[in-house]
Amino acid sequence: MSQVGTDKLAALESTSHSISASLVVVQSGISAMSAPLEGISNAILGIDSRMDARLDGLEQMINQILLQSPPISVPAQKVPDPIPSWHLSDLLTTPVPTYFVCIIGQSPGKHQDPGPEETTRPEEPP
Repeated sequence: MSQVGTDKLAALESTSHSISASLVVVQSGISAMSAPLEGISNAILGIDSRMDARLDGLEQMINQILLQSPPISVPAQKVPDPIPSWHLSDLLTTPVPTYFVCIIGQSPGKHQDPGPEETTRPEEPP
């Protein structure tokens, strides 16, 4: 073997030892993480099984309620009566305070439209 081949073999052996040492460090890091990851995995599995059990119980309770309760009947909505036309026309043509004073205790046709209010102007001095 030549000197160049021997030097290349020595460099290859040195690189191999360096890579091997790095792999040992990575392997120990992975081993250190495996225990906590296993614990997390077990915790998630426990939560999952508890949630499944609770959902099954909830589903059973809902089915019991649906089987035991009578059918629900919704009453028809009563449509409110429209505003009587005599109220509507008075509301549109009468000032608001006067309208409310006039309709108290009155029935349709018995109240009078007060009409427009007259205003008087004071006389101007000469």
